[in-house]
Order: sequence, then C-alpha cells, then structure tokens
Amino acid sequence: MKRIVLSFIFLLNVGCCLADEPKSEKTIFIGTISVNGKDVPAPYLVRYKKKERSEVWLGTDVYGEPLIDTTTVGRVVIPQAVWDPEGNCYLVRGICRQAFAHCRHLTEVVINDSTQMIGDQSFLGCESLRKIVLPPALLSIYPCAFRGCSRLRVVQLRSKKNPYIYSDIFDSQTVDFGTLFIPAGTTSIYRDSQVWGVFRHRLESIE
Repeated sequence: MKRIVLSFIFLLNVGCCLADEPKSEKTIFIGTISVNGKDVPAPYLVRYKKKERSEVWLGTDVYGEPLIDTTTVGRVVIPQAVWDPEGNCYLVRGICRQAFAHCRHLTEVVINDSTQMIGDQSFLGCESLRKIVLPPALLSIYPCAFRGCSRLRVVQLRSKKNPYIYSDIFDSQTVDFGTLFIPAGTTSIYRDSQVWGVFRHRLESIE
C-alpha cells in the first residue's frame, strides 16, 4: 500500500513539473501568398489569437529562414488576411525578420494596407527590387529592412504620421538617387526625419 501511495505522489509531482514547464508561445501555420498571380505556401506567425481580433506576421521570425525560395522571380503580393488550416481568419499585420532576405530576383512586393510592422532585414539583399509602397497603417520599420536593395529607386510612403524607424534602413544608392514620395501636406512632418529627411529627392504625392 505504501508503494502505491509513493508511486501516486511521484506521478503527481511529475505531472505538476510538466504543467509548470514554460510552453512555447510561437505558433506557426502554413497559409498562402501570391507569387506572380499564383498562390504558393507560406508560413505565418501567430501574434494574437482572440475571438474579436486575431493577427499574424508573415514568416517565421527566425534568421536564415526566408519564407519563399530565394530564386523566385517576379512579383509578390502580401494578403490582407489569411486563414489557418482550421478555418480561423487572421489579419496580416507584420512582416517577420528576413522574410524575403536574399530573394535577389524579386522585382515588386505589394504590401497590404493593414501592415503595421516591417521586421529587421526583411528585404535584405533584394537587389532587383525597384519600388516599394509602404502602407498607411505602418508604425515601425526595423534595422536593415531594405539594405542591399541596390536598385531600389522609388519609395512611396502612404502614412501621414512619421513611422518609428532606424537610421540604417536603406542603402546610400536609394537615398542619393531614389525618390521618396510622401502624402500631400506632409513635407513638414518628414523633412526633419533622420531617415526620410536625407532623401535628396522628395515629392508630395497627389492621390
């Protein structure tokens, strides 16, 4: 009887220990992304999962894990929303670190209007990328997001509030030879910015 009681206590303690072990909060599922008009598999990192609001970032948030084949050529469109295999809908709010790193042959990336965050090195080494349109909901751009994009010549800002950004977002070729398009009436907002303010060519867009 004593052995049974001791065994029960041992199992109970093990169960408690297992229950106390920290659980990984990283949940990734495979959805799709549009590449040259075709849906291809892509990972999404769940940031919030609630009945009233569920959000994901595109990618895995792991260095060295771009979400598509780096030899992909052409145009990518990031969706506004995505569904997991169980049918749950999520808004796509961010782009993870190195999500498109070293995708040297991407010529255009269309970012959905609800994207708020662009992770560090997310477009690092996308040397064929010539234009990027940043969404109106944008809040932050993390370091080196567009470094190594040597052909990037058009950057269009659609936010009327200066997003929080780091100083090493773009290469000197983009800042010196590219054109920054900003929303109408926002020259005073972006003129003194440590990043946007150093673009040699800035124009207000007419929308």
